[in-house]
Amino acid sequence: MHWRQRRTGGRSAGRSAQERVEERRRRRALAVSRTVRELLVTGAHVTHERVSGGTGLPVGYLRWAYPLRTDLLAAVGGEPSPGTGAPQSSHPSEDPLRIL
Repeated sequence: MHWRQRRTGGRSAGRSAQERVEERRRRRALAVSRTVRELLVTGAHVTHERVSGGTGLPVGYLRWAYPLRTDLLAAVGGEPSPGTGAPQSSHPSEDPLRIL
């Protein structure tokens, strides 16, 4: 279909723009939640880059929507390690728990 042609059916027919935006937001949040859960199960360090690779969402979007590593972990109800209290960046060089 040419980009100027109007759709006469399909998933978005009859839905408002707000409904489509909400559906997209819900699908993105679900993808982030699933990917973070998979990373936690495998024991991998959760980073914006790894979540981007698993979801296909741009890293910039993830950093905007989930600024801190704790925000990514909260997407599945995960918590940072006990007693850390400090915000955790997803970049290893900025994460005080990943100092080697």
